[in-house]
Amino acid sequence: MRREYVEAELSAAVIAFLSLPDVAKHLVPEGDDGEGLTAAREEADRARRRLAQLGDDYADGLIDRETMLRATERLRERLIAADEILARSVAGTPLDGFPVGTEEAAEMWSELELHQKRGIIETVTKEIVIQGSGPGRRWDPAKHLSIDFIGAGAFEIPSNPAGTVPQRDEETGRFLRAVNS
Repeated sequence: MRREYVEAELSAAVIAFLSLPDVAKHLVPEGDDGEGLTAAREEADRARRRLAQLGDDYADGLIDRETMLRATERLRERLIAADEILARSVAGTPLDGFPVGTEEAAEMWSELELHQKRGIIETVTKEIVIQGSGPGRRWDPAKHLSIDFIGAGAFEIPSNPAGTVPQRDEETGRFLRAVNS
């Protein structure tokens, strides 16, 4: 097992996880710490559901393009405002300033120093298990790397812009590695 392989697989999985659109709301503390976190989570959820419904309504011909665009803009403004409140709640943590839940996560990850990456990994994971493959055997991340992300049970895993998705173990619910979609 080579260190570079492990680092590459771990980085790919963390990038895929941090690029998921709903990841931010699962990385902030539960409850309301006076900044309106509960209300922000609910508003973000509501805006995402309405955006999805809006797309369905347009596809089904229930609304015209102008109505869809106008409503999409308003909902995105609400979503951005809610996400900004949630992002402020990670101030002072290694995630402070990191574009969680966006397409920019992969680009920013590549610019981070090793200690910054380690801090983020420690913040977003509960447990990482790396097993050796044994003498003369090829190391396979699908068999030998297990990552338990914080809040992982709440996610539907779509493809992300980097073209990778975290692969989930059906029994444990853990993400195993990022795989090309």
